[in-house]
Amino acid sequence: MSQSSSEAALTLFEQYGNEIYRYIRFTVGESNAEDILQEVFLQVVKSWDNFKHKSSVKTWLYAITNNCIKAALRRNKFTQNNVDLEEKLHDNNINENIFLIDLEQMLLTQHNVRKLTA
Repeated sequence: MSQSSSEAALTLFEQYGNEIYRYIRFTVGESNAEDILQEVFLQVVKSWDNFKHKSSVKTWLYAITNNCIKAALRRNKFTQNNVDLEEKLHDNNINENIFLIDLEQMLLTQHNVRKLTA
């Protein structure tokens, strides 16, 4: 890891970190957002020397972000969301509003994944 790649990652994190975090959180939810954000900037450090500047840095950063999101979703395959919903369906004390919000979030996440992988 060269000093220039670390400095580049730090600069990009300072400039785009919040924006990228919000994008990740919107796409996959808050529970995995920080882990994916860390993976994005680890990939920036690893890939900086290979960046050809054929696109803007921001475009390249979002491409890395989308790839990290896809990888995380492939690893998780929504199993956590499906397990959570099954447990809630079997719980007699379920709050209907909370269940509907969780269902809506899961469907939104699945929709966003389909858009990313299309």
